[in-house]
Amino acid sequence: MKKISSAVTSVVVAVGLVVAFGGGVAMATGHGPGKNHGPIGTPLSGTVTCTVHGTLVLSASGSMTVRANLTPMHGAACVASSGAKLRTGHFTSPLVFTSTTTTSPTSSTLTTSAPTCAPLPSGAVGDLMGGAIAWTSRPKVAASTGISFSGGTATTTAANGKFQVAYSTGSVTGGSFITTTGASLTMTSRQSVTQLQSRCESGKTVIAFTGTLTL
Repeated sequence: MKKISSAVTSVVVAVGLVVAFGGGVAMATGHGPGKNHGPIGTPLSGTVTCTVHGTLVLSASGSMTVRANLTPMHGAACVASSGAKLRTGHFTSPLVFTSTTTTSPTSSTLTTSAPTCAPLPSGAVGDLMGGAIAWTSRPKVAASTGISFSGGTATTTAANGKFQVAYSTGSVTGGSFITTTGASLTMTSRQSVTQLQSRCESGKTVIAFTGTLTL
């Protein structure tokens, strides 16, 4: 009796998966026969201005951490000079200023006192760095990476007594909206300075803010 061999044909279907990596760059992965798909995402030039909301966390040592989303306001969250429709976005890596100031509680307060928060800063504040933004748009826009800000000033607004931090100069080193000096960021607290005095928790003051970001 002749043996009949049956071959099973495997059909591989490449499935594209969009993955957001730690650096904030959107990539598309997928492998088909003889193909290796690389990253997608078109870097945009020009400028973009966005409304933002998020949290500004101040530590007792003076360090700052900013986490934020780009928020739609009656339409797209951002207006780009290129005409791109950037509806939303978010910081995949926060902006950070690490202070070199250290606080050493005395032995009498080491075990009996909770950590205290430093007063809200006034005047010059430290540079922020290390930020990355993933954009939500069609077609896919390359993430903006290496975002940093300098020339920061903290004030209390005269009109409503709210806390404001504004950075006049900033840069983007990779992805969309690369610039060496053209970025800026303004953050205004949702609560007044008086209300923020009670926001100290475990040595940190957490400030909810709204503001404007320009890259």
